[in-house]
Amino acid sequence: MMKEILFYFFFFFIYSVLGWLVECLYSTFDQKKLCFNRGFLLGPYCPIYGCCALFMILILNKYINDPLALFIFIMTSTAFFEYLTSFIMEKIFNVRWWDYSNLPFNIEGRICLIVILGFGILGFLLMYVIHPALYNIVTKIDKDILTILSLLLLVIFIIDYILSFTIMIRLRLRFKNLKGDSTSIIDSEVENFLRNNNYYIKRLFNSFSKIKILLPSGDSILNVINNFISIFNIEKKKYKSNLAKNKIEKKIVKLKDSNNSRKSKKINKLNDKIKKLN
Repeated sequence: MMKEILFYFFFFFIYSVLGWLVECLYSTFDQKKLCFNRGFLLGPYCPIYGCCALFMILILNKYINDPLALFIFIMTSTAFFEYLTSFIMEKIFNVRWWDYSNLPFNIEGRICLIVILGFGILGFLLMYVIHPALYNIVTKIDKDILTILSLLLLVIFIIDYILSFTIMIRLRLRFKNLKGDSTSIIDSEVENFLRNNNYYIKRLFNSFSKIKILLPSGDSILNVINNFISIFNIEKKKYKSNLAKNKIEKKIVKLKDSNNSRKSKKINKLNDKIKKLN
């Protein structure tokens, strides 16, 4: 049973990633500039696409021999998921990740006819072309390897979801006056939060310390992530320290070339600052 769940989670993850790519391509075309940060989570995946894909594969597959009925059910189900997701996320976070108010035949800006038709076409391609091809590839992978890979992806996904949800809750009060598609503003706020709160990420990983998924080397995945974060922070401090030292050294060079009567004392103070940075 567990292996079957992980098997379908693997497809959920793949289609979530593909959905993220679709969102990035659409946003890049629409805004005429490269867009990579789409969706609620920090990672490159949009779960709503994975949920819709699994719903089609598991529930709508019985209409595979009736293309017209399948197309209609794909459009109605994706419209339902999109509207529900938009409604729930706005109620929780006071913000929208998308808004179709400027497009014709929209309902509260949450869904619109053009986008639903696009999802219908994508779903059609998924059912008749993409999933059959991908299913044939995935079923050729060793079952144990696929299970381990799916489990690793699940852990990453859960950590990302908890981190993203918690960050959004913390930023919730800042978004009260935002209207329309606010993805770029949200991304900027989240990026600032992560830049200024590395300690919080460490605390999050520490809360998962009891998870014992091991790499071939025998190390826990979470320990490896923690070590990576620690090394990153150390290197960041070194980089900032070197920048500060370079600025001080430039000041020293200018003082030496100047006629300042107190330059010796100033140079000594600057040298003391360099020693502290070391």
